[in-house]
Amino acid sequence: MPWSVEGRVPFVDHILYESIKTYSSRWLIHNGVEKYILREAVRPFVTASVYARQKYPLDAPPVLTGDSRLVRDIGDRIECSEFRSQSFFCVRKVKLLLEQIPKLTLEEKRVWDPVLMMILSTIAIQQLIDSASKGSP
Repeated sequence: MPWSVEGRVPFVDHILYESIKTYSSRWLIHNGVEKYILREAVRPFVTASVYARQKYPLDAPPVLTGDSRLVRDIGDRIECSEFRSQSFFCVRKVKLLLEQIPKLTLEEKRVWDPVLMMILSTIAIQQLIDSASKGSP
Protein backbone atom coordinates (compact mmCIF):
# COMPACT_ATOMS: atom_id res chain seq x y z
CA MET A 1 0.00 0.00 0.00
CA PRO A 2 2.28 2.78 -1.21
CA TRP A 3 -0.20 5.51 -0.35
CA SER A 4 -1.18 4.29 3.10
CA VAL A 5 0.44 7.06 5.12
CA GLU A 6 -2.42 8.84 6.84
CA GLY A 7 -1.79 12.45 7.72
CA ARG A 8 -5.31 13.72 8.19
CA VAL A 9 -5.73 14.23 11.92
CA PRO A 10 -9.37 13.07 12.23
CA PHE A 11 -8.41 9.68 10.84
CA VAL A 12 -5.64 9.07 13.34
CA ASP A 13 -7.88 9.91 16.29
CA HIS A 14 -7.95 6.79 18.49
CA ILE A 15 -11.47 7.50 19.80
CA LEU A 16 -12.84 7.67 16.26
CA TYR A 17 -10.90 4.53 15.33
CA GLU A 18 -12.18 2.60 18.38
CA SER A 19 -15.74 3.51 17.42
CA ILE A 20 -15.43 2.77 13.70
CA LYS A 21 -13.71 -0.59 14.15
CA THR A 22 -16.88 -1.94 15.79
CA TYR A 23 -19.02 -1.15 12.73
CA SER A 24 -20.12 -3.85 10.35
CA SER A 25 -18.11 -3.97 7.13
CA ARG A 26 -21.26 -3.05 5.20
CA TRP A 27 -20.83 0.48 6.55
CA LEU A 28 -17.25 0.68 5.38
CA ILE A 29 -17.83 -0.60 1.83
CA HIS A 30 -21.43 -0.54 0.64
CA ASN A 31 -22.43 -1.57 -2.90
CA GLY A 32 -18.81 -1.15 -3.99
CA VAL A 33 -18.53 2.37 -2.51
CA GLU A 34 -15.44 2.67 -0.30
CA LYS A 35 -15.55 4.71 2.91
CA TYR A 36 -19.34 4.61 2.72
CA ILE A 37 -20.03 5.82 6.25
CA LEU A 38 -17.57 8.70 5.90
CA ARG A 39 -19.13 9.73 2.59
CA GLU A 40 -22.59 9.64 4.13
CA ALA A 41 -21.45 11.66 7.15
CA VAL A 42 -20.07 14.48 5.00
CA ARG A 43 -22.69 14.32 2.23
CA PRO A 44 -24.58 17.44 3.43
CA PHE A 45 -21.36 19.45 3.41
CA VAL A 46 -19.69 18.52 0.10
CA THR A 47 -20.60 18.81 -3.55
CA ALA A 48 -21.93 15.81 -5.46
CA SER A 49 -18.66 15.50 -7.38
CA VAL A 50 -16.60 15.36 -4.17
CA TYR A 51 -19.04 12.87 -2.65
CA ALA A 52 -18.80 10.55 -5.68
CA ARG A 53 -15.09 10.99 -6.41
CA GLN A 54 -12.96 7.87 -6.55
CA LYS A 55 -9.88 7.53 -4.36
CA TYR A 56 -6.63 8.49 -6.01
CA PRO A 57 -3.03 8.22 -4.89
CA LEU A 58 -1.07 11.19 -3.68
CA ASP A 59 2.13 11.01 -5.67
CA ALA A 60 5.34 12.58 -4.50
CA PRO A 61 6.62 15.41 -6.68
CA PRO A 62 8.73 14.13 -9.56
CA VAL A 63 12.42 13.62 -8.86
CA LEU A 64 13.48 14.13 -12.46
CA THR A 65 12.32 17.64 -13.28
CA GLY A 66 15.19 18.37 -15.62
CA ASP A 67 17.45 19.70 -12.89
CA SER A 68 20.77 17.89 -13.39
CA ARG A 69 21.89 18.87 -9.86
CA LEU A 70 19.47 16.32 -8.45
CA VAL A 71 20.93 13.53 -10.56
CA ARG A 72 24.42 14.53 -9.35
CA ASP A 73 23.11 14.58 -5.77
CA ILE A 74 21.73 11.06 -6.13
CA GLY A 75 25.08 10.01 -7.59
CA ASP A 76 26.87 11.46 -4.57
CA ARG A 77 24.46 9.78 -2.17
CA ILE A 78 24.91 6.31 -3.62
CA GLU A 79 28.59 6.60 -2.75
CA CYS A 80 27.77 6.92 0.96
CA SER A 81 28.25 3.98 3.29
CA GLU A 82 24.53 3.88 4.13
CA PHE A 83 23.64 3.12 0.52
CA ARG A 84 26.48 0.67 0.03
CA SER A 85 25.43 -1.22 3.19
CA GLN A 86 21.89 -1.87 1.96
CA SER A 87 21.12 -4.98 -0.08
CA PHE A 88 18.24 -3.81 -2.30
CA PHE A 89 20.07 -1.96 -5.05
CA CYS A 90 23.23 -2.71 -6.99
CA VAL A 91 25.41 0.41 -6.79
CA ARG A 92 27.00 -0.29 -10.18
CA LYS A 93 23.60 -0.56 -11.90
CA VAL A 94 22.28 2.57 -10.20
CA LYS A 95 25.35 4.43 -11.49
CA LEU A 96 24.62 3.17 -15.00
CA LEU A 97 21.01 4.36 -14.71
CA LEU A 98 22.13 7.79 -13.52
CA GLU A 99 24.46 8.07 -16.51
CA GLN A 100 21.55 7.34 -18.87
CA ILE A 101 19.11 9.85 -17.35
CA PRO A 102 20.24 12.90 -19.37
CA LYS A 103 19.56 10.94 -22.58
CA LEU A 104 16.04 9.84 -21.58
CA THR A 105 12.84 11.34 -22.92
CA LEU A 106 10.44 12.99 -20.49
CA GLU A 107 8.19 9.93 -20.61
CA GLU A 108 11.11 7.60 -19.88
CA LYS A 109 12.08 9.81 -16.95
CA ARG A 110 8.54 9.48 -15.58
CA VAL A 111 8.92 5.70 -15.71
CA TRP A 112 12.20 5.79 -13.76
CA ASP A 113 11.08 8.44 -11.28
CA PRO A 114 9.54 5.98 -8.76
CA VAL A 115 12.73 3.92 -8.82
CA LEU A 116 14.83 6.97 -7.99
CA MET A 117 12.38 7.86 -5.20
CA MET A 118 12.88 4.33 -3.79
CA ILE A 119 16.64 4.77 -3.98
CA LEU A 120 16.48 8.08 -2.09
CA SER A 121 14.08 6.57 0.45
CA THR A 122 16.40 3.61 0.95
CA ILE A 123 19.29 5.96 1.69
CA ALA A 124 17.20 7.99 4.16
CA ILE A 125 15.92 4.90 5.96
CA GLN A 126 19.37 3.35 6.14
CA GLN A 127 20.76 6.61 7.56
CA LEU A 128 18.05 6.54 10.25
CA ILE A 129 18.82 2.92 11.09
CA ASP A 130 22.55 3.58 11.24
CA SER A 131 22.18 6.70 13.40
CA ALA A 132 19.79 4.88 15.76
CA SER A 133 22.15 1.95 16.13
CA LYS A 134 25.10 4.24 16.85
CA GLY A 135 23.11 6.09 19.50
CA SER A 136 21.86 2.96 21.28
CA PRO A 137 23.87 1.19 23.99
